[in-house]
Amino acid sequence: MGDPVGTSSAFGELLWKFKEQADRFGAKIVFYQISEEYLPIYLDLGLSLLKLGQEARVELSQFGLEGKKRDNLRRGRNKLIKQNYYFEVLERDAVVANINRLKEISDAWLTQKQVREKRFSLGFLVKPISAERGWQLHDHLKVKLWLLPICGKLFHMKSFL
Repeated sequence: MGDPVGTSSAFGELLWKFKEQADRFGAKIVFYQISEEYLPIYLDLGLSLLKLGQEARVELSQFGLEGKKRDNLRRGRNKLIKQNYYFEVLERDAVVANINRLKEISDAWLTQKQVREKRFSLGFLVKPISAERGWQLHDHLKVKLWLLPICGKLFHMKSFL
């Protein structure tokens, strides 16, 4: 994760040696969360820039929880069911009506944990919300997680699990 660690003047040579070694083994190299400072070196290596982890597409008609491959998802789902959690779709009016309550929950959670918003990695609350729909996971007493689409595609998530 991130740029190489060490003397920055050696990064260019180090990265080229790393790429050559990977080529010898038929491997591909990937860097995650790199800085702009060394971007020219990465581009000189012939690497492409991709944003990762912002969007997932699932063909729902082909998706299921069957089989060994989905065991982890099934266990997670069953655990939530046993704990009486509910997943609820909120239409636009409900999102707008609940946004201040979600902000209160978020602020209280941050205060209790003595932390600030993590923003990218865990999500954050954006106001005003223009979402047509939102989703929340709750146990009838407390909201545990919510998802809100922003700009039609990007989702902002907040988890209290």
